[in-house]
Amino acid sequence: YGFGASQGSSIVTFPEGLNPASVTSWSNTRIECMAPKRVAKGYVTVTTAAGTSNGFPINFDWTVVLEHDVQTPTNEIQNLGVEFDGSHFWISGAGSGSNPNKLYKLDTNGNLVAAYDQPTSSSWGWRDLCWDGTYLYGSDSTMIQQINPATGTVTGTSITGPLNPNRALAYDPVTDHFWTGGFGTDIYEINRSGTVINQYSNANGIYGMAWDDHTTGG
Repeated sequence: YGFGASQGSSIVTFPEGLNPASVTSWSNTRIECMAPKRVAKGYVTVTTAAGTSNGFPINFDWTVVLEHDVQTPTNEIQNLGVEFDGSHFWISGAGSGSNPNKLYKLDTNGNLVAAYDQPTSSSWGWRDLCWDGTYLYGSDSTMIQQINPATGTVTGTSITGPLNPNRALAYDPVTDHFWTGGFGTDIYEINRSGTVINQYSNANGIYGMAWDDHTTGG
Protein backbone atom coordinates (compact mmCIF):
# COMPACT_ATOMS: atom_id res chain seq x y z
CA TYR A 1 0.00 0.00 0.00
CA GLY A 2 0.97 3.63 -0.35
CA PHE A 3 1.59 3.44 -4.11
CA GLY A 4 0.18 6.92 -4.70
CA ALA A 5 -3.08 8.01 -6.29
CA SER A 6 -1.59 7.88 -9.80
CA GLN A 7 1.44 6.27 -11.36
CA GLY A 8 3.40 9.39 -12.30
CA SER A 9 7.05 8.39 -12.50
CA SER A 10 6.59 5.28 -10.34
CA ILE A 11 7.42 1.92 -11.89
CA VAL A 12 6.64 -1.77 -11.47
CA THR A 13 9.59 -4.12 -11.94
CA PHE A 14 9.32 -7.83 -12.68
CA PRO A 15 12.10 -10.45 -12.39
CA GLU A 16 15.18 -9.85 -14.56
CA GLY A 17 14.49 -6.11 -14.41
CA LEU A 18 11.57 -6.38 -16.83
CA ASN A 19 8.80 -3.80 -16.84
CA PRO A 20 5.12 -4.67 -17.40
CA ALA A 21 3.70 -4.71 -20.91
CA SER A 22 1.20 -2.12 -19.74
CA VAL A 23 -0.21 -0.67 -16.52
CA THR A 24 -3.99 -0.64 -16.75
CA SER A 25 -4.90 0.73 -13.31
CA TRP A 26 -3.05 2.50 -10.51
CA SER A 27 -4.33 3.57 -7.09
CA ASN A 28 -2.90 4.03 -3.63
CA THR A 29 -3.78 0.46 -2.66
CA ARG A 30 -3.90 -1.50 -5.91
CA ILE A 31 -1.97 -1.78 -9.18
CA GLU A 32 -3.18 -3.77 -12.19
CA CYS A 33 -0.73 -4.49 -15.01
CA MET A 34 0.09 -6.97 -17.77
CA ALA A 35 3.10 -9.14 -17.02
CA PRO A 36 5.88 -9.09 -19.64
CA LYS A 37 5.76 -12.03 -22.02
CA ARG A 38 8.87 -13.94 -20.97
CA VAL A 39 8.66 -13.57 -17.19
CA ALA A 40 8.59 -16.85 -15.25
CA LYS A 41 9.16 -16.55 -11.52
CA GLY A 42 10.81 -14.29 -8.99
CA TYR A 43 9.78 -11.07 -7.24
CA VAL A 44 7.81 -7.99 -8.29
CA THR A 45 8.66 -4.62 -6.75
CA VAL A 46 7.11 -1.16 -6.93
CA THR A 47 9.35 1.90 -6.91
CA THR A 48 7.89 5.29 -5.98
CA ALA A 49 9.37 8.57 -4.74
CA ALA A 50 9.32 7.02 -1.27
CA GLY A 51 11.54 4.12 -2.30
CA THR A 52 11.27 0.52 -3.45
CA SER A 53 8.84 -1.96 -1.91
CA ASN A 54 9.63 -5.41 -0.65
CA GLY A 55 9.45 -8.04 -3.37
CA PHE A 56 6.16 -9.90 -3.98
CA PRO A 57 6.76 -13.50 -5.15
CA ILE A 58 5.28 -14.71 -8.44
CA ASN A 59 5.56 -18.02 -10.28
CA PHE A 60 4.24 -18.39 -13.82
CA ASP A 61 5.92 -21.75 -14.42
CA TRP A 62 3.83 -24.23 -16.43
CA THR A 63 4.20 -27.99 -16.34
CA VAL A 64 3.83 -29.72 -19.69
CA VAL A 65 1.31 -32.56 -19.27
CA LEU A 66 0.86 -33.48 -22.95
CA GLU A 67 2.90 -32.85 -26.07
CA HIS A 68 2.53 -34.10 -29.64
CA ASP A 69 4.50 -33.50 -32.81
CA VAL A 70 1.71 -32.59 -35.26
CA GLN A 71 3.96 -31.53 -38.13
CA THR A 72 5.14 -35.06 -38.90
CA PRO A 73 1.77 -36.84 -39.18
CA THR A 74 0.12 -33.94 -41.04
CA ASN A 75 3.15 -33.11 -43.21
CA GLU A 76 2.08 -29.52 -42.53
CA ILE A 77 4.54 -26.70 -41.77
CA GLN A 78 1.86 -24.09 -41.08
CA ASN A 79 -0.32 -25.56 -38.35
CA LEU A 80 -2.34 -22.78 -36.75
CA GLY A 81 -5.37 -23.46 -34.54
CA VAL A 82 -5.92 -26.40 -32.20
CA GLU A 83 -9.03 -27.70 -30.43
CA PHE A 84 -9.97 -30.83 -28.49
CA ASP A 85 -13.51 -32.22 -28.76
CA GLY A 86 -13.24 -34.70 -25.88
CA SER A 87 -11.89 -37.55 -28.01
CA HIS A 88 -9.83 -36.03 -30.84
CA PHE A 89 -7.57 -33.07 -31.51
CA TRP A 90 -8.37 -30.81 -34.46
CA ILE A 91 -5.70 -28.72 -36.19
CA SER A 92 -6.22 -26.01 -38.80
CA GLY A 93 -3.41 -25.74 -41.33
CA ALA A 94 -2.50 -23.39 -44.17
CA GLY A 95 -1.69 -26.20 -46.59
CA SER A 96 2.06 -25.64 -46.15
CA GLY A 97 1.72 -22.43 -48.11
CA SER A 98 -0.59 -23.53 -50.91
CA ASN A 99 -4.34 -24.07 -51.27
CA PRO A 100 -6.34 -25.89 -50.24
CA ASN A 101 -6.04 -25.01 -46.58
CA LYS A 102 -6.53 -28.04 -44.36
CA LEU A 103 -8.35 -29.33 -41.28
CA TYR A 104 -6.68 -32.28 -39.55
CA LYS A 105 -8.15 -34.76 -37.06
CA LEU A 106 -5.75 -36.56 -34.70
CA ASP A 107 -6.35 -39.11 -31.96
CA THR A 108 -5.10 -38.62 -28.40
CA ASN A 109 -1.83 -40.36 -29.27
CA GLY A 110 -1.13 -37.82 -32.02
CA ASN A 111 -1.92 -40.12 -34.94
CA LEU A 112 -3.57 -38.62 -38.01
CA VAL A 113 -7.14 -39.90 -38.38
CA ALA A 114 -8.43 -37.72 -41.21
CA ALA A 115 -7.60 -34.64 -43.29
CA TYR A 116 -10.18 -32.37 -44.88
CA ASP A 117 -9.96 -29.49 -47.35
CA GLN A 118 -11.15 -26.16 -45.97
CA PRO A 119 -13.62 -24.15 -48.07
CA THR A 120 -11.38 -21.10 -47.55
CA SER A 121 -9.35 -19.26 -50.15
CA SER A 122 -7.21 -16.98 -47.98
CA SER A 123 -3.49 -17.62 -47.58
CA TRP A 124 -3.90 -19.01 -44.06
CA GLY A 125 -7.46 -20.31 -43.78
CA TRP A 126 -9.06 -20.80 -40.39
CA ARG A 127 -6.70 -19.20 -37.89
CA ASP A 128 -8.01 -20.74 -34.68
CA LEU A 129 -10.66 -23.29 -33.71
CA CYS A 130 -13.18 -23.64 -30.90
CA TRP A 131 -15.69 -26.31 -29.87
CA ASP A 132 -19.19 -25.86 -28.44
CA GLY A 133 -19.80 -29.50 -27.54
CA THR A 134 -21.36 -30.32 -30.92
CA TYR A 135 -19.60 -28.31 -33.63
CA LEU A 136 -16.21 -26.80 -34.37
CA TYR A 137 -15.87 -23.15 -35.42
CA GLY A 138 -13.19 -21.36 -37.46
CA SER A 139 -12.73 -18.00 -39.14
CA ASP A 140 -10.63 -16.54 -41.97
CA SER A 141 -12.88 -13.50 -42.55
CA THR A 142 -15.60 -11.63 -40.68
CA MET A 143 -17.57 -14.89 -40.67
CA ILE A 144 -17.13 -17.53 -37.97
CA GLN A 145 -18.05 -20.78 -39.72
CA GLN A 146 -19.65 -23.79 -38.04
CA ILE A 147 -17.95 -27.11 -38.91
CA ASN A 148 -19.45 -30.59 -38.65
CA PRO A 149 -16.84 -32.86 -37.00
CA ALA A 150 -18.41 -35.94 -38.59
CA THR A 151 -17.59 -34.73 -42.10
CA GLY A 152 -15.03 -31.95 -41.61
CA THR A 153 -17.23 -29.66 -43.72
CA VAL A 154 -19.06 -26.43 -42.91
CA THR A 155 -22.75 -26.69 -42.05
CA GLY A 156 -23.83 -23.42 -43.66
CA THR A 157 -24.39 -21.79 -40.26
CA SER A 158 -22.12 -18.87 -39.46
CA ILE A 159 -21.75 -15.94 -37.08
CA THR A 160 -20.69 -12.48 -38.19
CA GLY A 161 -17.88 -11.50 -35.83
CA PRO A 162 -16.43 -8.07 -35.02
CA LEU A 163 -13.03 -8.71 -36.66
CA ASN A 164 -11.62 -9.70 -40.04
CA PRO A 165 -10.54 -12.37 -39.47
CA ASN A 166 -11.81 -13.38 -36.02
CA ARG A 167 -8.31 -14.67 -35.42
CA ALA A 168 -8.51 -16.15 -31.93
CA LEU A 169 -11.60 -18.09 -30.85
CA ALA A 170 -12.91 -19.57 -27.61
CA TYR A 171 -16.33 -20.73 -26.44
CA ASP A 172 -17.92 -20.33 -22.98
CA PRO A 173 -20.42 -23.19 -22.41
CA VAL A 174 -22.05 -21.47 -19.44
CA THR A 175 -23.13 -18.33 -21.31
CA ASP A 176 -23.17 -19.90 -24.81
CA HIS A 177 -21.00 -16.98 -25.91
CA PHE A 178 -17.93 -16.85 -28.14
CA TRP A 179 -14.75 -14.86 -27.51
CA THR A 180 -12.42 -13.46 -30.14
CA GLY A 181 -9.39 -11.21 -30.52
CA GLY A 182 -6.50 -10.51 -32.85
CA PHE A 183 -3.24 -8.63 -33.37
CA GLY A 184 -3.55 -5.55 -31.14
CA THR A 185 -7.36 -5.63 -31.28
CA ASP A 186 -9.77 -5.48 -28.38
CA ILE A 187 -11.06 -8.75 -26.94
CA TYR A 188 -14.72 -9.34 -27.70
CA GLU A 189 -17.43 -11.48 -26.13
CA ILE A 190 -20.27 -12.13 -28.61
CA ASN A 191 -23.46 -14.17 -28.74
CA ARG A 192 -24.60 -16.46 -31.56
CA SER A 193 -26.17 -13.51 -33.36
CA GLY A 194 -22.80 -11.74 -33.45
CA THR A 195 -23.93 -9.08 -30.97
CA VAL A 196 -21.03 -7.76 -28.88
CA ILE A 197 -21.82 -8.46 -25.23
CA ASN A 198 -18.55 -7.16 -23.78
CA GLN A 199 -15.46 -5.51 -25.23
CA TYR A 200 -12.13 -5.27 -23.41
CA SER A 201 -9.11 -3.19 -24.39
CA ASN A 202 -6.00 -5.09 -25.38
CA ALA A 203 -2.60 -4.03 -26.70
CA ASN A 204 -1.11 -7.48 -27.23
CA GLY A 205 -1.06 -9.71 -30.30
CA ILE A 206 -3.44 -12.67 -29.85
CA TYR A 207 -3.41 -15.62 -32.25
CA GLY A 208 -5.30 -18.24 -30.25
CA MET A 209 -7.64 -18.54 -27.28
CA ALA A 210 -8.89 -21.30 -25.00
CA TRP A 211 -11.63 -21.39 -22.40
CA ASP A 212 -10.44 -22.40 -18.92
CA ASP A 213 -13.35 -23.76 -16.86
CA HIS A 214 -11.16 -25.57 -14.31
CA THR A 215 -8.99 -22.86 -12.74
CA THR A 216 -10.59 -20.59 -10.15
CA GLY A 217 -11.32 -17.28 -11.86
CA GLY A 218 -10.93 -18.79 -15.35
